[in-house]
Amino acid sequence: MRLHADGGGLESLVRRWAGAVDHTSHLEVRAPDLHRLLLGFAGHLAEALEHEYSDAGLEVGAELVAAGLTGPDALNASVTLLAEVPECVGRVDAVSRRRMAALLGGVAAGFARALHERTLAEQARVRERAFSALALAERSALDNRNRARAMFDAAGVAVAVSDLRGVLVEANPALAEMLGVPRAELVGRALFEFFHPDDVAAVRREVLERLAVAGRRDKVRVEKRFLRQDGTVGWTMLSLAVVRDEQGEPEYVIAIGEDVTDRHQLQRELQHQAHHDPLTGLPNRALLYDRLSEVLVSATPSGRIGVCYVDLDEFKMVNDTLGHHVGDQLLVTVSERLRRCVNGAGHFVARVGGDEFVVVMAGTRAPEEATALADDLLSALSEPVTVDGHQLSVSASVGIVERPATGTDPDEILRTADATLYWAKADGRNRWAIFDARRGAEQTLRYDLANQLPAALARQEFFLEYQPLVSLDDGSLRGAEALVRWRHPERGVLSPNLFIPTAEQSGNIVSLGRWVLREACEKAALWQSERADPAYVSVNVSARQCTEGDLVADVVDALKDTGLEPANLQLELTESAVMRSYDRPVEVLRRLAELGVRIVIDDFGIGYSNLAYLRNLPVHGLKLAGSFMAGIRTPEADVVGERIVESVVTLAHAVGISVTAEGVETADQAYRLAALGVDLGQGWHFGRPGRPDRIPVFERDGIHDGRVLP
Repeated sequence: MRLHADGGGLESLVRRWAGAVDHTSHLEVRAPDLHRLLLGFAGHLAEALEHEYSDAGLEVGAELVAAGLTGPDALNASVTLLAEVPECVGRVDAVSRRRMAALLGGVAAGFARALHERTLAEQARVRERAFSALALAERSALDNRNRARAMFDAAGVAVAVSDLRGVLVEANPALAEMLGVPRAELVGRALFEFFHPDDVAAVRREVLERLAVAGRRDKVRVEKRFLRQDGTVGWTMLSLAVVRDEQGEPEYVIAIGEDVTDRHQLQRELQHQAHHDPLTGLPNRALLYDRLSEVLVSATPSGRIGVCYVDLDEFKMVNDTLGHHVGDQLLVTVSERLRRCVNGAGHFVARVGGDEFVVVMAGTRAPEEATALADDLLSALSEPVTVDGHQLSVSASVGIVERPATGTDPDEILRTADATLYWAKADGRNRWAIFDARRGAEQTLRYDLANQLPAALARQEFFLEYQPLVSLDDGSLRGAEALVRWRHPERGVLSPNLFIPTAEQSGNIVSLGRWVLREACEKAALWQSERADPAYVSVNVSARQCTEGDLVADVVDALKDTGLEPANLQLELTESAVMRSYDRPVEVLRRLAELGVRIVIDDFGIGYSNLAYLRNLPVHGLKLAGSFMAGIRTPEADVVGERIVESVVTLAHAVGISVTAEGVETADQAYRLAALGVDLGQGWHFGRPGRPDRIPVFERDGIHDGRVLP
């Protein structure tokens, strides 16, 4: 086995490991040598995380036995601490955790196999000594017989002699102790009655058919369950051998058994640890995959399956404010509630992450079964939880997939359920969302577009259209908003609603926004060259351009390279983008305003709707959100809606800020907005987005039919 160590994280882990196993086994190795040995084991497992399948766990388990770390406490401490290897080397992803669980299972298997082989070797030595003693007793004088009897009685493993029918004729004290039966009561009883009923037939077959009667083999070694006098079940490693007379005929059967119950118990405990979450006791991701695979393989052609992916809302806040010990207790309570909901219905629940759980429903009949269970889960979790005197309100989001089992694999259905979970979170949390193929296709499209966007930008697949910004006072053109479009080679012209949100999430919005700014400034510079008082261009700016890019430098470069006057450039930022991270965007806006660039708050009213804070911002205008415009768009007069708009306009004008209304579709809407004091209008009534060369024509011709003026 190649030993490898990596990083200070493993050093710290190994120091704790060495301390934990130091007194659990008899070791002849010195402390420094033990530390180097364990560091090699940990490094070997860390290196194995790079591969999907590895025998590193088996090798480390065998090496533990070879090093003398054979005590159950030593192995238990080793498996518990080695579970931290991924975190020590910075691999905290789900794949690494799954691989680590498999490696720990290998450690347990390698340990058990090596310990088993050591036991077999010891048994072989005992058996040879016993056989030699019996042979010697047959050939030697009484003193040799007495010596053999002493060895038989003093043997540390159970030894019995039976006739060919399986009736005991000799039994040593170790056998009596192992069975809990007085030695005097063993002789004359059938060997088979001490085995578990399910194993009797197999033991009888080994003794009678293979040894005594057929004579095909002289030795048999099996591992079987036995029954103690008190009714408890144990495990024995049983070696059976036939003793023949001088003519070679079978005469007796010798059985040598070692009690390996502790090893079996340890294996079960290690198996449980490898497949269950240590905090909550729920199955972990590795066991979840096994269960999912089992359900999918055993499903009938018409069978269905349901999966609920559960994630607690705002759980990180609990850890950050009250501490991880409170968060752990909350997770334990949540796990118990989920277990009660699921076990009662015969389903399966596993913990797959910090605050993430998965419920598997086998044999569903319709999506309504999965949604009904999700309602039960949310209801059970909604009850407040008291931890260390803190009453905590709990809510969760649930992603549901319910579909035919045929053609589904564990990775795909979990990935889909996880993605659907985030639909529930995006829809407001404390709710469930069920997978919808159409919405899933849209999400996949957005993901694909996000990946294609950098190359598309390099291939110049984007272009801008411009929509007029018109004065509601006299119908004159004041500016035009630049709106980006994507001329996709396969999907045609794409609306920004498809790619802007993903560009924002991926960070590609910074480079795309820089291109839009430069392109818009070039076109506005042409308008500027044609008129003394040209229309300004309005460009949308994202929050990430303010916080991650160098927006000020981008604006300075665009103005300098195109020759556009700062007064002819307007930048639009959403209200939430400005207030989400107040300090950095505000400083950027101040520097831009000092350049002479106009600043407008877009979608005003969807977030804070508070004009007071605008007094402290270098803002020149605001655009009303659609919620303000809802009443204006109806044919009937909405007195309350109009009064709200009028109040906003009055307050905005009081602090020197202009107001723009988007979505103006009719002359009546334009008239009513003008009467309320709104300064500018934008919408299909004035013109749809179009080519940049339409703007000078619109600026020259304007609107002359009196549809705007009150």
